[in-house]
Amino acid sequence: MMAADIPMTVIWHPSSSSQRRAEAMLPLLMAHRPMTLIQAEDVDHAWAAVEKLGDSAGVIVAAGGDGSVHQLAGRIVENEKSFSRPVTLGVLPLGTGNDLARSLQIPLEPGAAVETLFSARPRLIDVIRYQTDRESGIYVNMMTGGNTGRYLTVLTDEMKQKWGAFCYMRGIVDVIQNLQAFQITLTCDDGPPEQFSALNVFFANGRTSGGGMVVSPDACLDDGLIDILIVRDGEPRVIANLTASYFLSDYQSHELIVFRRARRVRVECRLPLLLTADGDSIGATPLELEVVPQALQILAAD
Repeated sequence: MMAADIPMTVIWHPSSSSQRRAEAMLPLLMAHRPMTLIQAEDVDHAWAAVEKLGDSAGVIVAAGGDGSVHQLAGRIVENEKSFSRPVTLGVLPLGTGNDLARSLQIPLEPGAAVETLFSARPRLIDVIRYQTDRESGIYVNMMTGGNTGRYLTVLTDEMKQKWGAFCYMRGIVDVIQNLQAFQITLTCDDGPPEQFSALNVFFANGRTSGGGMVVSPDACLDDGLIDILIVRDGEPRVIANLTASYFLSDYQSHELIVFRRARRVRVECRLPLLLTADGDSIGATPLELEVVPQALQILAAD
């Protein structure tokens, strides 16, 4: 169990859709000492403050959404040698999806989330290193590609506030009549290339995406593997059935689903396949992925 006097540096960046939770959480958080609160404009601003604090930063807490967690986790993994001891990341869920928090069993209710943060235990989890057409980095929970990437073009802040975690379901309604099929080539580890006509692809470290929707129910954050799900193209009535299954049940047995597990993955596509990592746009294919086992120390509920 964490000691109450361990220093914490909280990077405060709640999303516009979580203002009420943020207002309820802040006084509970401020009651903890010693604690440094940094209201970050962006990850560069946040990380500059962390570097200035050095080892005295203690546990670095991302108070925000999956994108905030993704960006801070990347900085921690890439800069671990700058610290004299292992750096621990904490998570306070103040975003729209909060999917990594769900895998770590961190409650979304403000009081319970703060209480869990102070009593959680450090756990080593994997991260996934990626290289796209424009950038490289790491992600912690989920990479998506295909029509899922098009949600970003139809989601507004107003929709996120109205629909909350279900805004991604709303996004599907807006694009489902104009789905695009992508001709992809998938290579897992040292296996042969496989070709698919795909609507969506998921590269899962955690279990859920889009605010708690289960993508891979058996995915584990520390098993050294990427869970790969490909949603293949098909007849409209079959796709419609799959869409319902996506929200209501385990859909891995559906005829349009391809499932693989691997430590290394390469994806090529005839047309650029737009990609997101933990909700952030990161470019397009070609894509290379590799698991970095137990590379991030993070607080998780018992």
